[in-house]
Amino acid sequence: MRIIDNFKKKIEEKRMEDSFLYRPLVMMKDFSRDLKNALDTTYRTEVMHNYKAIFFYIHKNATTSLRSIFKGEQDIVNKRNLDKFKDYFKFAFVRNPFDRLVSCYLYSCRTNREKNRRSLIRDKNGKIVRRDFFNFNAMFYPRITFEEFVEGACKMPDRIADEHFRSQFFSLSCKDRLIPNFLGKIENLREDYKKICEIIGMENPPKLPHKNKSVRDKDYREYYNARTKHLVAKRYKKDLEAFEYEF
Repeated sequence: MRIIDNFKKKIEEKRMEDSFLYRPLVMMKDFSRDLKNALDTTYRTEVMHNYKAIFFYIHKNATTSLRSIFKGEQDIVNKRNLDKFKDYFKFAFVRNPFDRLVSCYLYSCRTNREKNRRSLIRDKNGKIVRRDFFNFNAMFYPRITFEEFVEGACKMPDRIADEHFRSQFFSLSCKDRLIPNFLGKIENLREDYKKICEIIGMENPPKLPHKNKSVRDKDYREYYNARTKHLVAKRYKKDLEAFEYEF
């Protein structure tokens, strides 16, 4: 183990001089993570034992707002133990993937949030890029254009993609079947929120807050051209079909 640690340390020291030498280390980490995910995918959930319900949440789908209401225990829910929760009401919220990707773009590239800095590295030219895009030669950096962003995001397969770019179907399925009993839609957020509260028996539910809102100056469709529209339609085909969305 000491030999491996020393090897990693040397690669890390050389990273600033030559970004190419950094790739083996990144690939090693990614392979280890991919293997673990393939064997035992852990879902993002809030397990509310008092309501016998599980909220499966997805980033950029009003998650911060919804989790402030549907608070639960951080129980581990994965493909291996789903039977343990077979009697629980399972729900999630989905969103038009075209709209969601614009929100991800504005959140990841058009802001300078402190928490985003940990995912940034510098390439050999000193340019700041996103670590998770590095393996795919996709320069993902603050103020990137939307077209460059889409090209990079669509290169990453679900099994290794950042959670913000992972398909919603992948995050909510097991053996190619959707897990939730109820799927709310962000486009119908208020009404579906009320339905869920009624189903689980939450009395006098609080007003749903609007947290972590992306600031945009135009409709999501105006961000796209023919090429980016095609790329997203191909990459998120399952989302479009399973949740009945279109551009």
